[in-house]
Amino acid sequence: MGDRNEVLANFQALSNIEDIAICLDILEAKGWDLTAAVNSVLPENNFSHSTPVVHLPPLQARGARVVDLTGNGTSSSSSNGSVSQPHVVDLTRDPLHTTHTLPNNHPHPLIPRFDVGVGPAHPGPGPSITHRFPPHLGSPVHYGPPALPYLPPYADDDEEGTVQLMEAALSNQSQQAPDPPITVSSSPASSAYGDACDHPNNTEGEDDEEEEEEEEDMMEDTVMDTLSLDGDFSHDDSARKAMKEPLIPETCVEVTQALQFFTSRFEGRYGAIHPLFFIGALKEAVREATSGVGTHKPMLVYLHHDASILSNIFCSNLLCSESVVSYLTSNYITWAWDLTSPRHRKQLLDMIGECFGQMAKARVNDIHSDHLPVILIVSKVQGSVDVRNIIQGETNLDGLMTSLITAVEEHSMQIETEKREERERVAREMMIAEQNAAYQESLAADREKLKKKEQQRLQEEEEREEREAVRQSMESVVPDEPAADTEDKISTLRIRLPNGSTAHRRFLASNTLQDLLNYIGSMDFSVDEHKLLRSYPRTDLNSLLPNLTLEELAMSRRQRKPNTAFMAAAAGSSGSTVSESILRQARKSGHLNLSSRQLQDIPRAVWRINIDPPADAGPVSFGGSVEERWWEQTDLTKLILAGNLLSSLSEDIEFLSALTVLDAHDNQIEKLPDSLGKLQHLNRLILSRNRIPSLPPSLSSLPLLTILKLDHNNLTALPETFGRLATLEELDVSHNSLTSLPASLGDLTCLLRLTGSHNQLNTLPVTMGTMTALKELVLNNNKLDSLPPLSRVSSLQILTLHYNSLSQFPAIGDGRRLKELQLGANRLSRLDPVSLVSLTGLVYLDLRENKLGSIPVEITQLTSLERLDLSNNDLLGLPNEMGHMPQLKSLHLDGNPLKTMRRDILQRGTFEVLKYMRGRIETPPEHPAHITTKHTPSRTPPPSRVAHQTAATSAGGSAPSPASGTPDSGSVVGVSIDVTPDTRTLDLTHGNFTLLPDSLFVHSQLTEIVAGYNRLTVIPPAIGNLLRLTVLDVRNNQLKTLPSELARCGELRDLILSFNRFSKIPPVVYQLKKLEHIIADGNQITSIDVEGLKQLPMIQTLDLQNNSLAQVPPQLGTIATLKHLQLGGNMFRNPRPAVLARGTADLLQYLKDRIPT
Repeated sequence: MGDRNEVLANFQALSNIEDIAICLDILEAKGWDLTAAVNSVLPENNFSHSTPVVHLPPLQARGARVVDLTGNGTSSSSSNGSVSQPHVVDLTRDPLHTTHTLPNNHPHPLIPRFDVGVGPAHPGPGPSITHRFPPHLGSPVHYGPPALPYLPPYADDDEEGTVQLMEAALSNQSQQAPDPPITVSSSPASSAYGDACDHPNNTEGEDDEEEEEEEEDMMEDTVMDTLSLDGDFSHDDSARKAMKEPLIPETCVEVTQALQFFTSRFEGRYGAIHPLFFIGALKEAVREATSGVGTHKPMLVYLHHDASILSNIFCSNLLCSESVVSYLTSNYITWAWDLTSPRHRKQLLDMIGECFGQMAKARVNDIHSDHLPVILIVSKVQGSVDVRNIIQGETNLDGLMTSLITAVEEHSMQIETEKREERERVAREMMIAEQNAAYQESLAADREKLKKKEQQRLQEEEEREEREAVRQSMESVVPDEPAADTEDKISTLRIRLPNGSTAHRRFLASNTLQDLLNYIGSMDFSVDEHKLLRSYPRTDLNSLLPNLTLEELAMSRRQRKPNTAFMAAAAGSSGSTVSESILRQARKSGHLNLSSRQLQDIPRAVWRINIDPPADAGPVSFGGSVEERWWEQTDLTKLILAGNLLSSLSEDIEFLSALTVLDAHDNQIEKLPDSLGKLQHLNRLILSRNRIPSLPPSLSSLPLLTILKLDHNNLTALPETFGRLATLEELDVSHNSLTSLPASLGDLTCLLRLTGSHNQLNTLPVTMGTMTALKELVLNNNKLDSLPPLSRVSSLQILTLHYNSLSQFPAIGDGRRLKELQLGANRLSRLDPVSLVSLTGLVYLDLRENKLGSIPVEITQLTSLERLDLSNNDLLGLPNEMGHMPQLKSLHLDGNPLKTMRRDILQRGTFEVLKYMRGRIETPPEHPAHITTKHTPSRTPPPSRVAHQTAATSAGGSAPSPASGTPDSGSVVGVSIDVTPDTRTLDLTHGNFTLLPDSLFVHSQLTEIVAGYNRLTVIPPAIGNLLRLTVLDVRNNQLKTLPSELARCGELRDLILSFNRFSKIPPVVYQLKKLEHIIADGNQITSIDVEGLKQLPMIQTLDLQNNSLAQVPPQLGTIATLKHLQLGGNMFRNPRPAVLARGTADLLQYLKDRIPT
């Protein structure tokens, strides 16, 4: 390595080429032959054919090597510095390690560059030397002739190096060197190619001869006065000693002492102006730089190597620059180390591995000594301290300052992010604390309620036991009931109880009022809480003396033996008699109410009330009173027979021809008379809650019937002639056994309400679609699996179809008048948007207990909707636009596996749910597919904390609207995607893409791809070409898997898969060893692959919220690198929500504690 360093330094000095990389390429091409390399860079077109080729001697392993400056191709090695030798310069020592002494004796490290030209021999006594530097290292320093640079020895040299200038006599030089020599000149014009261009032969003539001789005399005098032939350089001894000593002694292993050596020797070598090095172990420097939240600094680690070509120039002209030193002091913690010794190199690697991990150790270990010195930029990001950037020594001052400033700016952005996250964390913890406090308060209130309720229950039970004891004590003293045929005087009492029932009891006349009170108390009616009143004369028995007998209270009579003949007659007419006075009143009013009389038959006198004269009717006389004029009567129009025990109606009902209302509900009627059809004026027929199995055909002949109620019977079919009831407005046939309805039902054009619930209906006649007047249709609790088209039922306001087997949303042509639609407990799996948007007047929509997986966004067009029941479905989410439904006041979502909404939000009520959905609405961009690119790579904030943001510069184009579609190839027509080799970030958000074209993945420089909110179903395999990809964001698409080629993206750190269709984390993810963040919320993931996650050594964030996880494996708690674990909104019961709310650390410990041992 030493030989090549010498060749490189000599080649730079002779060729004046400043770029080291170009020098290395030329030397490699010429096999490190210095002569060939120098000749290859000389411009051939500027020389005449007589121009000689420069021949340089081969390198020597030891001794002083000289370069012939006479141009004759000879060289010599000498130690005595004889003036008679040819004019040569010793280049054995590495000029990159040269320390010069300025006029003020201040040691200053420089890299010499010799301006070398080809021209005639100068007649002067010796050349002057100008040291030229690359532009970024400062202006040329001219010392004047014949000052030469000090060339320090390598560590393996035994003696101090010397500079030998051997002057040849001008006369001999002129005779022995006819060819143009290599000339070292102090003139800027005599650059590497300047002399060759300006003085190809330098034969001016005799006019300049005197001037040249004078110049030669002056040069010779100056050389002889300045240099002594014995090589006396005593004034540079201290500088050379400092350059030879390593910055850290080989035997020094204690870090603090080593850094003290480094600082002192660095100052002695490069001057007092240098960065302020931290004295202490690397771990302490890291702690100093990264302590505090939002207050830490970035850290700079300088790695030095004495054998490197660039070390001296980098330190003297870059690292010790006043601007660099000032900036480092203000913004960095600086730490340094010398890698010259293998022992110290190993010690550094151990410290880096301890502080930054094995990956950083491997990165530093891969840096070869040829590439030193380097600067490591270390910063703390999201709690992780790591090497963020490596600055190579082959840079200039501007490049170094740019890198340092960029690192500080990125660090400042990270500090702001940490401060913001800290504020969010504090706010979140405060909110959680408030929620916990509210929860504990609510829990305490609930416990207090339960306690009070339990106390009340115990008190009531105690009171009940006391009452029961009192009741039993009273029951024990109640006298026995006397027999009905006893000869004793008895009292038969009918007692109406507070609960509405009636009790009958016989008492002896000798029994006291106290016995009666005890009897009432034995039925659990305390006389202290109730009053015992006698109806006639009205008396409060509680206020009387309890020892009075019933006889004294005039509540007794002697029991008479019944007349057996009368009893027989009464038995024959039991349940069939109606008082004549009632009939007389009915003749006057035209209304007869015989309800709740336990009648088993209706007396014939009722049917013939308007035909036969009354039993007590006298002779016809027009002079009698009104009561006596029985023939002046009103035809019976209303007959109420409800609540009796009738099993049939008589055929004599036809005599009630004026009847308009017949109400016989709650009987036991099993048959209707055919003469029912002769009641031509009948308007209302109510036969509910009977046992009617069928209807007589004559029922269809009632021309004025408007209300017919046949609910709660045993009907199995309706007559086909039902359609003749042209005036029918209300029909109730619910709670029967009907399997179908007659087709003639469609002829009921006046029908307003049809109730057919709780039957066995499986189909409806198509003719129902013509019932234009129908306002209310109730068919719940049947077996309907489809409905006929209801396009012409334009007046419908209420449609009740819950508890059927419907699988399709009903198609209602003009549903503007429909106010209530009940479709709960069916088999609906989707809602037809076209049918839904027609229901603009809907106020109540019941869709509970179906199989709906989603709700179309068209539901937001129901602007009048006030109540919406979606409970007990399969909904994973709702369109956020529902938050803007203006009239919605009640929204039921219980029993759904919602993944887009937390449970606590659902418990807050409709208002908070709608507010939450409004907050989730994303304002659509002005261009649907605004494709942006960024030419500077940037680190994305941790995706578990904030949404991905792209501050990119527009690079062209806009995507088509969703209506424009995409071609079969999957590319998007009309989009200009400007992806250049400099592009780093590609933003395809809201682009309506169904497939990303392979052309996007040609440039392997891409580091970030953001393709969320599209319609992607697959990721092209060509993504494997992006070897530098660090961020892949494909949220809100339709992806189910990822290509196996993604495993080639070994630099991927952030993977965002939210709101897709993944049922598991794709196996290829576990091959991405640098992956730090996996965001996969809002999918259908059913299990967690712990073994796969263990293959990710750098995983920090795992977000699986709102998936379908049935359980959480306890082994997940063993993944120690996890810093953020989100599992809320899943199906598992353990861990409980309270455990999830405690944070990642507690959750991992909870899982770890449940690993079976």
